[in-house]
Amino acid sequence: MSQNNHNPAADGGSRKEPASSGSGGRSAMPDLSAGVPLRGTPTKGLIYEHSMHEVLESIASDLGDTYADTSTKPGRIKNCKKGDGLLTVADQPGVPAGTARVVIEMSDADRHVRDWPDCLEQCERNRGAQSSLGLVRHISQVPGGRRIPSGKRRVRVYGARRFVVAFDPEVDEVSFLHAVIAMLRSQAVHRAARSGMAHLATAQEKLAHIETLTFELTKLQAIAERARVSATKLVADIGVLHSNLAVTLAEARSAVGEVAHATPTITKNS
Repeated sequence: MSQNNHNPAADGGSRKEPASSGSGGRSAMPDLSAGVPLRGTPTKGLIYEHSMHEVLESIASDLGDTYADTSTKPGRIKNCKKGDGLLTVADQPGVPAGTARVVIEMSDADRHVRDWPDCLEQCERNRGAQSSLGLVRHISQVPGGRRIPSGKRRVRVYGARRFVVAFDPEVDEVSFLHAVIAMLRSQAVHRAARSGMAHLATAQEKLAHIETLTFELTKLQAIAERARVSATKLVADIGVLHSNLAVTLAEARSAVGEVAHATPTITKNS
């Protein structure tokens, strides 16, 4: 696992001294000697990812939402596990339950994520989310952070719904990350509502088309019924005709027989 040494005082923003496990503030890093199961990849940073799951779950609870560790679970893309965590927004007016989501991808390595925009877009598709957050431990890991003279870039914005944020759970205030997630949560709700309206419009269009098809089907059924009645009458007429033909034929044969019996036999005289 790659972790960079840094000077918290030079990072700017809200920083504080590491909290002890007994304090009511920052969640302490997990004690590896206690046998805490850590999941993820060494390159991304197991300890960082594990500690962030605890922080994110707490934030989701504060917002009235739910958070799930999805780092070991494939998503909608076959065999893809992108998207380490998923915040699912609670019921909102005009938004179907469980449809507004914020996906979180974490990394504690400088070069693990080379293209954050593409990575976040894929995370959203894989987890069915509308907004996404990339988390790194140090400011130096934020794309472009090293090129800023002040060295204080903690957030890289890729549009209104994709952020990359430097957040160290040992020294940073949770309120900062809480505010970032609240913004992305709002974006997810907004986009889910728009998507719901789009689906509603599509459903209404399909229903109108179904109504048209139903009308056409009714017309065809009426034609078929008339054809069936006509066919039934035609079959009956054919039956009557067949019976008449049989009777007439029998009468004709009978008449021929009568003629044969009535004709005298002529003999020659010698």
